[in-house]
Amino acid sequence: MFEIFRNSRFLIILSSLATRCPTYLSEDTWRTVPWQQQTVPKDNMDLLLDIMSEIPALRSRLFELQGNTGADNHETFPFYRLAEDALQVASQLQIWRGDWDVSPEGHIIELTESEPAKRLGEKSLHFTSLYAANCCSLCDASLILVLETVLLCAQRGQLNPGIATTLFEKSRQAAIEICQSLDYQLQNSHTRLGQLFVLWPLREAGKILAKGSISEQLLLEQQKQKLAIGQDSWEIAKSAFGRYG
Repeated sequence: MFEIFRNSRFLIILSSLATRCPTYLSEDTWRTVPWQQQTVPKDNMDLLLDIMSEIPALRSRLFELQGNTGADNHETFPFYRLAEDALQVASQLQIWRGDWDVSPEGHIIELTESEPAKRLGEKSLHFTSLYAANCCSLCDASLILVLETVLLCAQRGQLNPGIATTLFEKSRQAAIEICQSLDYQLQNSHTRLGQLFVLWPLREAGKILAKGSISEQLLLEQQKQKLAIGQDSWEIAKSAFGRYG
């Protein structure tokens, strides 16, 4: 039962994002007791999902505030508070990524096949394992979603000058890294659940790159086409791109 729970947490988080509801997984009990009962140490994916479990609540609050905003509602403090909370989650993601980067699992090799590809920013990333590639993409997608929340909610004067630009650039780099990870991920077979480790991050990357430079748009479309080629085996793509996040 423990492994079923452990392996289902990502799907539960995605489901909560799709329904715009917080998840019970963010409660301390659900983050600690199952592992204590099994005396099993948490791995990097476990730690990342602990942080990700906070995101559905952030998004739920965002949609609620946006729905309540009208001509007679000029209350800005809830947006300010949400931006602060989202910044805290973003900080946790960046700390996780820093620790992961210096671990053996976080070793990434950049491969560039040709100069035209290099000019387009299309580098292929090679990971130590599919597990490591999935960790990287989930962290990137989560960062995009959390920073989007910050930028939508931050009030005038809340962010220091230039910080908004810096945060968007972090999102852009995360989106590019997701696309650069795709080739490695597609070399491995995926269950239908495993497909979401690819599709949800690519969907989040699309939010950024679809509005980016021509080369970024081309990179995104090229990677999406690679999924379209295997349409039968990636049948949940339409749902993933249409709902999650």
